[in-house]
Amino acid sequence: MNLFVLLPLLSFVVLVFVWSFVFGQRRNDPVNNAYLIFTGIGATWLTLELLLYVPGLSGYEHLLLHAVIPFWMMTGFLFLNFTYKLTDRKPDLIYWLILAGTTMGIGVDLFTDYILAGHTSHYWGVADGRNPIPHTLICIPNAAGGALGLLLILLDHGKIDDGDRKAAYQSILLGGSLTLTAMVTMNIIIPNFFEIDDFPRYGSSALVVFALIIYRATIKYRFMTITVDQVAEELFEDMRDGVVLIDGQGAITRTNSAIRSMFGMGPHHVVGMNLDELIPRVDPAADGGDGRLKVDRSGISRIYSVSRPNKTHGELVHGKILIVRDETEEIEAQEILKKDRDDLEVMVLRRTEESLQAQRMEAIGLLTGGVAHDFNNLLTAIMGFATAARDDLTESDPIREDMEEVVVATKRARDIIGQMISISSTTKIEPRQVAIPDLLDEVLNLLEASTSESIKIQRDYGNEEMYVMADITGLHQVIMNIGTNALHAMEESGGTLSVGLARVDSNVCITMADTGEGIAKNTLDQIFVPFFTTRQSKKGSGLGLAMVLNIIQQHRGTIEATSEEGKGATFKIYLPWIDKNDNVSESGGFSIIGGSERILLLDDKEQVLRVEKRMLEPLGYRVTAFSEPQRAIETIRENKRSFDLVVTDLSMPGMSGIEFGEQVLEMCPDLPIILVSGNLREDDKARAHELGFGAALSKPLPKAVLASKIRALLEGGKRGGKP
Repeated sequence: MNLFVLLPLLSFVVLVFVWSFVFGQRRNDPVNNAYLIFTGIGATWLTLELLLYVPGLSGYEHLLLHAVIPFWMMTGFLFLNFTYKLTDRKPDLIYWLILAGTTMGIGVDLFTDYILAGHTSHYWGVADGRNPIPHTLICIPNAAGGALGLLLILLDHGKIDDGDRKAAYQSILLGGSLTLTAMVTMNIIIPNFFEIDDFPRYGSSALVVFALIIYRATIKYRFMTITVDQVAEELFEDMRDGVVLIDGQGAITRTNSAIRSMFGMGPHHVVGMNLDELIPRVDPAADGGDGRLKVDRSGISRIYSVSRPNKTHGELVHGKILIVRDETEEIEAQEILKKDRDDLEVMVLRRTEESLQAQRMEAIGLLTGGVAHDFNNLLTAIMGFATAARDDLTESDPIREDMEEVVVATKRARDIIGQMISISSTTKIEPRQVAIPDLLDEVLNLLEASTSESIKIQRDYGNEEMYVMADITGLHQVIMNIGTNALHAMEESGGTLSVGLARVDSNVCITMADTGEGIAKNTLDQIFVPFFTTRQSKKGSGLGLAMVLNIIQQHRGTIEATSEEGKGATFKIYLPWIDKNDNVSESGGFSIIGGSERILLLDDKEQVLRVEKRMLEPLGYRVTAFSEPQRAIETIRENKRSFDLVVTDLSMPGMSGIEFGEQVLEMCPDLPIILVSGNLREDDKARAHELGFGAALSKPLPKAVLASKIRALLEGGKRGGKP
């Protein structure tokens, strides 16, 4: 066995040990990484070199040499790269030229046989017939890289004060010089001037010298290891907070990178400055230690907290450390958090108020719903008998006009009950095209007739025609309520109610401003709350403005209230404007047309039954009335063709009108049914429509409405719901 194989083997073992030792330091920095790459490539070169000495691989020498040469050529450049990182230099022209030469040599080796020309035999480290010229060419960038690297270490060597590090540099210079000399001698001088062909053997022996020197520098002198001073230095430089060291005269002796970045200065500009030149005096905290400083750079403001040295009798206690912390993001986050907290508080208060409002509405709904049915039954009787009495009188009879007023008042009472129900539920309105000036005149004329001479009503509608889609009764209620409140506010001292009309964007704005006593600031936000009132208990219920708000919202509008005590109040109502010529549907008048069909009436109130019979029998209908649902069902079951139409009340003891109608439709699927109620809700209407009812109407029923709906169902296809 050729004993020269021990040389590359020893070099391999040493480099692997050194590589493992440095890798174990876990320092992820450019110098460490460059060192690991350099020693790792050297170990790889030696691994492939050792394979050339294996007898079993005879015949693969040419291929192995192709693989060995690139790694060998890279060692010179990688040593140069390591020294650039070590001496903190940026790559320059020479660096890139050596890299280019190395890359070209590797390319020539991989893609041609020029470098290995003449290698006819290679066994146990003996090469025959080698061409020296290619080796001379590829050694030039390798030698240049090693030589320049050693020069950089030599130049940096003079700046080092640390003894161990200086000794490590000296070892590397010595080992590198010996290795470079051996490489030039064995690969350039000897092949070109002497007849010696033991190429691999001599190359390995040169590297073993450098491997041993690297080992000595790294292990003995702790080269490439982390010292306590280095840890402290790195921590000092990498601190997020800025640190300033000052001497006994208050001059800055040292700063870290954070403080230099904060103030945009280099290390040489800061050292020697007086502390107050770098960091102006800030308002200290009560303990005399901390304050904040605002620094503007390039149009960007940063806020720093400054922990200054303690003061004694107005003088700095020097030789201290000053800490500067960038609190910009923290302060901005606190401001955002405060804003979010304030917004959350406002939202919680609003949601709480909305919840209380919903509870009030629910209470009103329970109260209203409980009395609406019975009250509307009474109104049905009043309206029905008054209508019948009126129709029995001649046109010239003075009592006929009185009966007409009773009917009108009953309708108004019915509408008010409907508005009370609408406060606590979303009731479907029936909008039609309404000329706002005409509606305002109608309401204001009523208000003028009931007010004293000390109160004037001024009107300013402008010249533009103003139309909206609105429920006339609801809008009438809104204007009447706000106007009545204004008159009450001016009843003692007199004043003026100014009513204006204007187009604002796509809305019609109705302005109602009075010169009364005004509304206190602390109560202005509560005026739309149900039952809230500032009047005496006998003068107001607190429901008026709550109904106003609900009606306006149902019309997709808004209302604004502004006031100042002693200067009156102003209400502005915004409703969507429509063009007069828009094609809108309006509910027209009802024709009273009778017939001879058979009608079943069902209601648990005998009084209501008499009124409805009084309405329908004069029109020619044959009416049969029942007060008990079960008796009506039995009658229909006995003769399923005994009736042409059914009118049933919704709320009855034992069985609801919907349940009654469902049973009737099972027996007579084509029989039209009208559901009536004094408290008809939207879900009741939807359920009736789903089951196949023909219509759902609210009490009290005007004669014309009931007669028209009956005639429409009898003549227009019977059923109004599902087929």
